[in-house]
Amino acid sequence: MCRVSYLRNLSSALDQSADKAHHEDMTENDQCPTLMVHSAPVPVRFSPEGCAYVADTRVPLETVVFYFNQGSTPEEIVQDFPSLNLVDVYGVLTYYLNDREAVDSYLADFRQRFDSVREKVRAKSDTGSIRERLLARRKSSA
Repeated sequence: MCRVSYLRNLSSALDQSADKAHHEDMTENDQCPTLMVHSAPVPVRFSPEGCAYVADTRVPLETVVFYFNQGSTPEEIVQDFPSLNLVDVYGVLTYYLNDREAVDSYLADFRQRFDSVREKVRAKSDTGSIRERLLARRKSSA
């Protein structure tokens, strides 16, 4: 928690003379307002396989980042994924924007592992023969 001190120049819209008069009117007994600041943990959890998910949902981190990079707002992402809440989406996007290089590196590694597994599955499964058998079965039953 931090105590936020009074900022003299709040915006360029403030008149300098009014600002000066305000400071002169303050006495030593006047206290600056306090603001309690805390940092929330990043709402990302990792599965045993190393996949990153948003909070306690089954929505992968890469899905939120993908939609965000495609131009979706956090509110639109929450509309598309009802299991997400707005605070978690903003938390994930804040983390992403603060450490984009690390998240992009994770996502590239994830995509490479995904593509590798997909190719292994394709190599083991013979979808062509399944299609032929299903078409033959359809013809024989007709």
